[in-house]
Amino acid sequence: MYKKIFKWIFFLFSLRQKQHQLTHWKIKSIRTYLKVLQGTRYSIIALIVFNIILQLMGLGFITALGALIFLSPWSLETKLWFMAGLGFFLFLIPLILFSYIFSNKHWYELSGVKNITNSMLNDSTTEETHDS
Repeated sequence: MYKKIFKWIFFLFSLRQKQHQLTHWKIKSIRTYLKVLQGTRYSIIALIVFNIILQLMGLGFITALGALIFLSPWSLETKLWFMAGLGFFLFLIPLILFSYIFSNKHWYELSGVKNITNSMLNDSTTEETHDS
């Protein structure tokens, strides 16, 4: 009889202990999630601030070029052709740069997926030759 009572007490105590551990891990996982969320938020804010500063620098550069062109002693038609050429040039450089940076081939090689797929393909071909 005492053994049954002792077993029930031990069972209830262990059950309570497991619930306490589960609650502890839930709280710990929520804290970790909130820290990651906070880090992500700070990263996004830093990225936005960096983007704004970069755009202001670009605007300042374009404004300085425009002022220098208007202050030059060239004729109005020459100034306009020069500004049009400069505008197309300043448009094409980021376009070419972004097309290279965001290309699938570039990210495929940069992320290391190319090496992984090559090693997987090499492993599968060696397995096929061993099976034959």
